[in-house]
Amino acid sequence: MQGESFLKLEDENKDDQGNPRQLWFYGISAKRYVLFYLDKGEPIPAKWSSHGLGHLLHSTECDWEEHLWISILRYALGRITKEQLLEQYASDHAVARLALTNPSLLSKVRAINEKNCISQPRPYSFLLIGSPTMLDRSGKPIVPATPFTREYERAPYQQFVDVKTGKLYNEVTELYWKTLKKTVEDYIDHPESKFENGGHCGTMRRRHLQADSICYIGKEANELEETQIMGIDEESHVEYRKAR
Repeated sequence: MQGESFLKLEDENKDDQGNPRQLWFYGISAKRYVLFYLDKGEPIPAKWSSHGLGHLLHSTECDWEEHLWISILRYALGRITKEQLLEQYASDHAVARLALTNPSLLSKVRAINEKNCISQPRPYSFLLIGSPTMLDRSGKPIVPATPFTREYERAPYQQFVDVKTGKLYNEVTELYWKTLKKTVEDYIDHPESKFENGGHCGTMRRRHLQADSICYIGKEANELEETQIMGIDEESHVEYRKAR
């Protein structure tokens, strides 16, 4: 429309008095970024992406993402070392909450109750899900799931089932849960797969692809919340085949 600016100023572009302020950008990949400003040389996040973080539980849930981005920025600016950044999360595990809305998932986690665990999972109740660290005999990741408790830090020390197979595990269970320290390390080292040198800083080189076949799939993944927490598998997208 004539007279409209192509660029729009957002609230983050203004300070508390409504005056424009200089924002800086720091990006890890296409969906992992932060806009920030400097206050006496210290980075203050103004807007950030929750992609890859928003599903995780934390004792300071309301502001832990902001604190993490502050640490990431201070690390990027050379104010702290990578070890100092990661040490803040050394005592925690990566735990997420998932609603039991899938009948297939419900049938697999019923094994928890069969062994006299804390409580029986019911439809539309919640589970605590971990990020996998171990593989089963077939080479597939073991995704731990245990009954919901508000003291979620106990989750890695309870017996659990693998949500992919329904197998029950009740020994050295914490070894199957990814630590938050490792999760944060993987987050800040995440390569941008759209570029050939996406694992490095600086000017990116576009990746060129050559298609050898065409397959029609749905635009969005099925069970979006589950795929964010447990990862995308072969059944995550609807595939449309040509009629024979």
